[in-house]
Amino acid sequence: MPKVTTTLSERFWAKVDKTPGFGPNGDCWKWTAGKSPSGYGIFQYGKGHQRAHRYSWTLHYNDPGDLWVLHKCDSPACVNPHHLFLGTHQDNMNDKVSKNRQIKGEEHGQNKLTENEVRKIRARARCGENQKLLADEFNISISQISHIKRGARWKHL
Repeated sequence: MPKVTTTLSERFWAKVDKTPGFGPNGDCWKWTAGKSPSGYGIFQYGKGHQRAHRYSWTLHYNDPGDLWVLHKCDSPACVNPHHLFLGTHQDNMNDKVSKNRQIKGEEHGQNKLTENEVRKIRARARCGENQKLLADEFNISISQISHIKRGARWKHL
């Protein structure tokens, strides 16, 4: 972590737009410089860089150390320190699930089934159809059939 200097602080804030209207409640502070492919601001200094919201946290509070800097507002480009909180990787995953932001079902890049096929598998498995035959028919493993039948997979259906 570089030492925060007035020069770095001024450079940082020159890349922030505090004009109302950005974000879900209109009170996010928008990072206007470079961003990652997922939309998080990137602040470069010297030969280093870090996510802009993490640098904002450091400027306002202190170095978060090994903790993650998470967004209450779910706007990756927001650097408003009042929209940020500290947590672990697990806290970040729990936050994502609680806000229903995780990729699931047909949206997931590794899925092999459609939602309609999952519904058919569940109905037929509940009626006692052989799981091996279902697995062969849908080209998935018997364990996946079992997970689908029990609701351990495709929980949103």
